Amino acid sequence: MALIASINGATRRIYLNPTSVSGGVLTFHPTIDLYSAYKTLRAADESIRPYNPFLRADGNLPKGGGKYTPRFTILLEGTKVVIPANATTVNVTGELLTDDGSTPFDMSLVTGPCTVNYQPAEAEVIKVTASGNDYSLDQIATAVWAAVSRTLTSGGGGADANSVAAAILAQAQVTPIHTDLRKVNGSPIIGP
Repeated sequence: MALIASINGATRRIYLNPTSVSGGVLTFHPTIDLYSAYKTLRAADESIRPYNPFLRADGNLPKGGGKYTPRFTILLEGTKVVIPANATTVNVTGELLTDDGSTPFDMSLVTGPCTVNYQPAEAEVIKVTASGNDYSLDQIATAVWAAVSRTLTSGGGGADANSVAAAILAQAQVTPIHTDLRKVNGSPIIGP
């Protein structure tokens, strides 16, 4: 069952499939479900190809301080997601934005009350694999602080910032952290 029933290119409306609603509840992730269904439909339906893209998915953009954004989907040029008439609750389990700052939903088909529960991701967990083991960012931070503490307390405690940095870099050379860049957040990287 496809999440998207159809796309009206002239009105820039993405109609969600009524069969995706179960017991009045429609749940979808904007990137995993909506964007994936959009790519599939755009590849198969010649009638929507003449139009500019309706949405874009992105994520893992640097926020500074070594932190990155979670995945998100942006509706482009006034595109709206049309909620089916049989939905009474819509659960959006990721970030769905518009390029103009307006609401991403068109509720024109809904005749009764409909609640939209918007649950954007706070952050996505990134695991690092070293020596065949997965480590969370918290585990890595704990290990770094333990190494810094040992460095500062051994040898009379006269360590300065340069010697601490040198010790951390030396340890990183002994036990390198290997990352499979083809699998960031468990998903293949899609290049330009």
